[in-house]
Amino acid sequence: MTHSLIYAQGSFFSVNELEETGFRGKKNITSLLGKRFTDNITKKSNLKDQRERGKMMKKRMSPWLIIIFFLIIGLIVGCSGRKEEEAKKEKELTQLKEEVNQEENIFEEEEETPLPQYVSTNTPPKIVSARIIPDPAYTNTDLSVEVECEDIDGDLITYTYQWMKAKEGDTVDKGVEIEGETESTLSHEKFVRGDAIAVKVTPFDGRDEGLTYRTKYVVIANSPPEITSRPPEIIPNKKIYTYQVEVSDPDGDQIKFSLGEGAPEGMTIDPQT
Repeated sequence: MTHSLIYAQGSFFSVNELEETGFRGKKNITSLLGKRFTDNITKKSNLKDQRERGKMMKKRMSPWLIIIFFLIIGLIVGCSGRKEEEAKKEKELTQLKEEVNQEENIFEEEEETPLPQYVSTNTPPKIVSARIIPDPAYTNTDLSVEVECEDIDGDLITYTYQWMKAKEGDTVDKGVEIEGETESTLSHEKFVRGDAIAVKVTPFDGRDEGLTYRTKYVVIANSPPEITSRPPEIIPNKKIYTYQVEVSDPDGDQIKFSLGEGAPEGMTIDPQT
């Protein structure tokens, strides 16, 4: 579409604009120029008002913009700090897991490592000597053992015993243990005349046993018979006095009687009874 322009009084006017005002010559053009000038002033005034309002709006909005700006910066910094804190926590957690794994590995290594063997510095006790008493021994006498022992550490020593017996005529290596006889004494009921008796002694200091010591064999000797009866204190005044002697023998031997030196004159004794 084309628009025709008319130049009048130093200004251009469109045909439409002249038609709207009803063009009637110079007067109308002057009026039109005044209107245009007024419109221009109004536009300029409006533009100035808009600029002033814009400045006022900027002034009013400046504090809010600053606040919003710092809020945004704070959020950004906060998010960044939170991320750094989370990263730090994650790093610490990773280090903790690694330390736990290392400790578990250490425990596993310790479980696999054999424990050091205990090396005793204790010195076992040693029996210096031991003997059976009494010696000679008889069938009517209990036996016991007398022990001498030494311990470098000065520990309290206890002993275990085992009595042994060999028959008369046997060698000592054929001796056998007397079952159940593990005390320091042996009853005379456990042997007879001619038996050979020995005892094995083992020392113990509370930590270690010493070497076992065996005594010499003691041969049980014959026990003499004993007169078990007593003559009366008062003897009747008779020409002949008879007294029955009662005798016992621990070995059960057959007894024969005889008078010793110092027997009263005229006294006799039956060798059998």
